[in-house]
Amino acid sequence: MAEHELDGWAELGRTVSDDDRVRHTPPPRVWEDIAATIAGDDEPQIVAPDENDPEVVSDEVVPPEAVIDLNAERQHRAPAEIRRKRRNLLLAGAASVLVFLIGLSLLTGIGNEPDITTFVADVNNAELPEEFEGTATAIVAIDDAPMLEIEFSGDLPNNDPVEVWLFNADMTEMRSLGIVPPGASEWSTDWPSDLDPAAYPTVDLSIEPANGDPAHGGRSILRGQLILS
Repeated sequence: MAEHELDGWAELGRTVSDDDRVRHTPPPRVWEDIAATIAGDDEPQIVAPDENDPEVVSDEVVPPEAVIDLNAERQHRAPAEIRRKRRNLLLAGAASVLVFLIGLSLLTGIGNEPDITTFVADVNNAELPEEFEGTATAIVAIDDAPMLEIEFSGDLPNNDPVEVWLFNADMTEMRSLGIVPPGASEWSTDWPSDLDPAAYPTVDLSIEPANGDPAHGGRSILRGQLILS
């Protein structure tokens, strides 16, 4: 230690007075323990402290009360039974919502079915010069996806193609809808979206030779009028 440091400590010691030297009287049991030790007693006599003695300092260390986060306890340490009940309540609530939505969709669907306009034609060979013994029934269902369906009774010709036509009311305009396969018992196709069945009510089936001519061949074997049913 340097000399100037020693001088500093010495100067500090000279400034300490008797007032700075506070003496505390130890409790009586301290002297009793010392006396018992000097006397050779291996187990010093332990005297119960006087609770009313202000100089008695308790050796017992009392830990602070534990602080518990009740929210954390409820969230992380909830009993399994409570968590299971909560899960069951959530599942039951979701199922109730699903049932309600399904029931609502069914109820709102009742009475809101799309309107379907239906036309039916009895297609036969009456008053046609081309002989044919079979008949047919044609049905037109007009909705979001209008269709023409024809059901045949009797065999169609197998040698020549049979073509389906639509005629307007005065038979001055026509539209081809396609070829029916030989021997077919039924046939269907999309109804033209730009045609009104009331304006094109005649369903006509004709034999068309495979000569490449797209026009009507003039050999109608079945014909009928579509009537609103």
